[in-house]
Amino acid sequence: MIGVEGTYILSFSIGDKKDFIRSEDLDEFQIVEECGNLLPIWKISFTSYDNTLVNYWNEGNTIKMSFGQNKDKMKDLRLIITEKSINQVGNKNVFVAIGLYDLLEFVNVPHTRTLGPYSGVEVLNALASLNKFTVDKNNPTASSDKDIWHQNNITDKKFMDYIISRCYKKDSAFGGGISSDGRFILRDLREWFSKPYKYRFTSKPENKKDIQFVDTPIFKSNSGFVNAWAGYGREKPIINGTTGNMLYHTPTIKPFLSIVGAVTKKYVTKVSSPAVKLLQNIDPNTIIAQSNNLTALSRLSSESCQLTYINRFDEIDLFDLCMLNIDENNNPNKTSPNSGLYTVGLISRKVEGTGVFRFSTTVMLFRESSN
Repeated sequence: MIGVEGTYILSFSIGDKKDFIRSEDLDEFQIVEECGNLLPIWKISFTSYDNTLVNYWNEGNTIKMSFGQNKDKMKDLRLIITEKSINQVGNKNVFVAIGLYDLLEFVNVPHTRTLGPYSGVEVLNALASLNKFTVDKNNPTASSDKDIWHQNNITDKKFMDYIISRCYKKDSAFGGGISSDGRFILRDLREWFSKPYKYRFTSKPENKKDIQFVDTPIFKSNSGFVNAWAGYGREKPIINGTTGNMLYHTPTIKPFLSIVGAVTKKYVTKVSSPAVKLLQNIDPNTIIAQSNNLTALSRLSSESCQLTYINRFDEIDLFDLCMLNIDENNNPNKTSPNSGLYTVGLISRKVEGTGVFRFSTTVMLFRESSN
């Protein structure tokens, strides 16, 4: 086992080699999960005097990993090696590898199938189970659309991307992600963000819900590009396939986390999406949802904050709602404009070097712009 009980613990196995990396031999391990229905990625570097490990260190082999805060709350992961190297240094070997969560067929194997009539959310949860993901307990069970979904010789990853973008619920949007322990996470963002925040990031923690960040958070605004591209809402022409009549849909979803009621658009030219034909066997809500989801999710990536905390393993998840508290000029009575509610878009956990403070977690937080 590597780590400190009550803070973080991790162990690795490959083949019949159990817990084969000693704490002092691990140079670096990092695993990253990100919103967007993406498989988690990872990398590792360690040294070993065990020459028989060379026989196991091959592309396509699976590393079984367990990690958590203590031995009673360990999560099991399966990591596949996609690229590796072995270099001899003196009488020991340096093993290096990078890879993905061990479900390559999810992104590599195409399928042809028809599912329905079901709501998009129902199909997504079913496909997640079919691909051996665990359906997250907080996933919604249905959306306000119903269609027959055709998968035409594409991978389940691409098919699920397509369906996520077409899940409909009035004044809401849907987002998906895959956790490092293999859970498929799907969120109805309006409903999810109506709940209390899960953690508060601060430089002065007061309770267990507070996480103390180190160094200065890095803020970035991309609102100019995002709003011009899709944040203001692209007008979508919809052609009735029976009558030939045309109507236009412009997304009017209110922001989820920003305090403003609507996004202002001065001096912006009209932007349209390609026209789509509405046939009798297509639920119009799936067409409306595509515009709504694009607009809402692009807005939600307008402003970002990157911060890091150390020696604390938390059950933090993609799309978790968090509060960021920044004192302006170190004045606890004055709050920075960067403070407020954010959602988690990326989680990177890393063990690096030696010493007491070798475990760190970096998160990317996102929210809409205030202008």
